[in-house]
Amino acid sequence: NAPAPLYVYGDYTEIEGVTNVLSGSTLYVYYGANGGGDFNLENGNVFVDGYATLFVTGEYQQFNGKLDANYAAVSVDGKVALSGGTMGLAFGSGLNAGGALTLSGAMLEVDYTTASFGGAATVGGDNGAILGLDGGALLASSVAVKANGVLTGTGMVSGPLTNAGEVDAATSGYGILTVTGTITQTGAGVINVSSSASSNGTLVSGAITENAGSINLNGGGTIEASINILLGAVFSGYGRVQGGVTNAGSINVTGSMYDFLDMDVFTQTSTGVLTLVLIQGYGGGVSAGTANL
Repeated sequence: NAPAPLYVYGDYTEIEGVTNVLSGSTLYVYYGANGGGDFNLENGNVFVDGYATLFVTGEYQQFNGKLDANYAAVSVDGKVALSGGTMGLAFGSGLNAGGALTLSGAMLEVDYTTASFGGAATVGGDNGAILGLDGGALLASSVAVKANGVLTGTGMVSGPLTNAGEVDAATSGYGILTVTGTITQTGAGVINVSSSASSNGTLVSGAITENAGSINLNGGGTIEASINILLGAVFSGYGRVQGGVTNAGSINVTGSMYDFLDMDVFTQTSTGVLTLVLIQGYGGGVSAGTANL
């Protein structure tokens, strides 16, 4: 027989200790007679394991501690605010929230499952934050990586992405990070695409507009998108850009004698600068199907 569910009418607050929602069981946190329905993790650990469910009709707030959901489901009707600690989602149904995500001062790890939000997702801001994907998906109406925020790994991100922090695609040198919408980079934002000796890391997205900051192809990665590099922005490294590149800023091609920056179409404007950087006496090369200089 399946374990009986536990119903909490009001707020559920974990101050310390451990809460286990075991295989096949459900913890419901409902609105009570005096309101509530919020789940507050102040410290301690919450484990939702083996096809179990945590169901919250209010908001989920985490100030510290850790929530692990393995082969399980977390359902939140309201918003999710992580200001400390770690939330780990692995396999299973993942997290489905009706409201927005605010991730500041905390870490959210999504491994081979989905974190879905009915509003926007914000990573970073006043406090550092990391959103890590390992074959996972982040679904939101829009995604903003603020200063001190990091979006890293492989998987899928839906909606338009604005980056003023750091986006790291394929940090271990292989795999694909796909952004289904456009990417707009501002401020001191950085995009890193890494590759290893045996395989290429890849960033796939809609059009990338680099208003400021830098884009780095580390070790010969691949970007499948058109890129517009504006005045003051920098693009560095070598690898493959499957799309058009328009340069009004700076491109620094680094690598050995056999390392190239390969682009489908390259257009250089009057303010653009293209530099081949010498490394151990050799300079990287540039190739393009069509070049407009």
